[in-house]
Amino acid sequence: MVLRLLKNTNLLRLLFLLYFLVIYLIRINMLFVYATVFYFSFEWLNANKRFLALQYKTLYNIVIVSFLAYILLVRSQVLSASESVIFHLNTLEHVLFALVICLHLSIYVRVFVNRESNTLPQLLLVVVAFNGIGIVNEFFQNYFNGAPPLPLTPNSLKDLTANLLGTFIYAALAVFHKDTRSFFLVSG
Repeated sequence: MVLRLLKNTNLLRLLFLLYFLVIYLIRINMLFVYATVFYFSFEWLNANKRFLALQYKTLYNIVIVSFLAYILLVRSQVLSASESVIFHLNTLEHVLFALVICLHLSIYVRVFVNRESNTLPQLLLVVVAFNGIGIVNEFFQNYFNGAPPLPLTPNSLKDLTANLLGTFIYAALAVFHKDTRSFFLVSG
């Protein structure tokens, strides 16, 4: 039932609107940037014929929208949890960030390249591009939080380590089995 509802891109658009409202209410302005990037990417992909022809397009949309919901859940701290639990939820957020952004990058490679690309070059492109994005993201978060860009805080180093773990998991899923490969390396 829920999956059937989430197939509706108009409902997903409403969820984005709800996310923007929640971000406004919880006053974590940095999340406006992430939500805006995800929203414009969602709209652009769902207006692209190559994306709409992908076998897993609905699941890709659900992953994007669900990840943003997870970020809001963790960052809003509506869960009354201990510091330790929040720390681990934030670490998981960065592992998922790696998985979702690597998947997102693979989708863009597939949309911009009209043919099937070789697994290893595509995987290397995605892994290198994501880790560049991950580093820039840490500097961006430090800037947004008023911290100096260097040296990176222990929390930033923890986040980068979680990003590497997520990248490793993504790479393993992309090469492990033909079914996971077709999903994570975005086959037609």
